[in-house]
Amino acid sequence: MGVLPNLKQPEGSYLCGAYSVVACIRLFELDNQVITLNKFDPSVCDFSGEVVNIDTSADDDVLAKQIYKVTGIYSPFDMDSFVEKDGFNPLFCVAYILQKLELDVRLLIKAPLDLEQLINQYPVEGEVLRKLNCPISNFDETHHAADSVLIPVVVYPLVEIMTSHYLVSHEQQWLDTELDQHPLHWDKIQDWETSQNKRSGAVWTGFALEVSRH
Repeated sequence: MGVLPNLKQPEGSYLCGAYSVVACIRLFELDNQVITLNKFDPSVCDFSGEVVNIDTSADDDVLAKQIYKVTGIYSPFDMDSFVEKDGFNPLFCVAYILQKLELDVRLLIKAPLDLEQLINQYPVEGEVLRKLNCPISNFDETHHAADSVLIPVVVYPLVEIMTSHYLVSHEQQWLDTELDQHPLHWDKIQDWETSQNKRSGAVWTGFALEVSRH
């Protein structure tokens, strides 16, 4: 395993999901690969759209922008709809790319209600994760491999709304691509409900992607 990289997304951008994939590429040392992806086609609800090639040997910021061509598809103003570019990053897009990198990915949930809320609010998430054969497990009942990487989704207040954000956690260190400090030494995500040692104002949504090597 590599070390948790120090990555910083452009201010005001929505590239956190793409940068979480870059972090996994660096942690699992998957350099010098060219991976062929397809964009998501909402009309058929699968990844059969335009081809996008990503070069994992590219500079971190260049690589994140390549990945974002596939992940940035949720409308920031109506996440029931899709955009061609510059959107939010669905969980299923992040999971799809990680699988194409031949990594194991599963969705961890804090409680069944969290999964129910996710699927009720964003039905396409559940549908596509099922098509990807992405396992879903209860967080507290799951054995977490020592070399696994966690990508939790949190929300925090931005002006007058709550916005979602991807973080990356590995071996008790954290990466937050919106912050300058690195690495961060926050508490475990499952303790955030009562902890003060976390991103200020942030609340865990109750779900996270866990990434490991075959």
